[in-house]
Amino acid sequence: MKISLKKITDISTGYQVRSKLKNTDTGSHRIIQMRNVCIDSGVLVAEENEYDSITPKNPEKYELKVNDIILMTRGRSYKASIIKQDKVGWIASGHFMILRIKDERQVLPEYLHVFLNLQSTLRYFEHEARGSNIKILNRKTVEELCVPILPGVWQERIIAFNKTSNRELELLYNLTIKKQKLTGAVLNKMIQDTI
Repeated sequence: MKISLKKITDISTGYQVRSKLKNTDTGSHRIIQMRNVCIDSGVLVAEENEYDSITPKNPEKYELKVNDIILMTRGRSYKASIIKQDKVGWIASGHFMILRIKDERQVLPEYLHVFLNLQSTLRYFEHEARGSNIKILNRKTVEELCVPILPGVWQERIIAFNKTSNRELELLYNLTIKKQKLTGAVLNKMIQDTI
């Protein structure tokens, strides 16, 4: 069974910042901007000092909760990120749509997160985005996205498989970095020994 995203989530737009943010700690809330999200993976930057701070009007309207999903709506990537405990109470900028699942017994947040980051979903977003220079996803496109609703057991299997795959990719990436460093050190030593 497939259900449109608007039937299973409450969708809102992030906080519209009216002026350029200055990197300051004087605001009441941290704000997540596009530069805080890895375009390739959708992972939020871990370092807290990379986030700006603001004091929004009506902050409760924009505050993020555990398992909220923020979806990039501008640019060349439409990746989704899931909010974990360390980002609760933060605010997403207007470059994101905030998706809050209505009934987690029907759809698990991590499952929806995986689905939104599938290549087929991203291709749909890329095809439907509008604009000549900077492509923008409109709300209607996001609302009408059809999500396959699988039994909970299958959603959990998909989540587990995705976590295992992501962990494997992370280990391979770390291994590649270490291999590059080792290769550089060996080559440097070889050159220095022949001088």
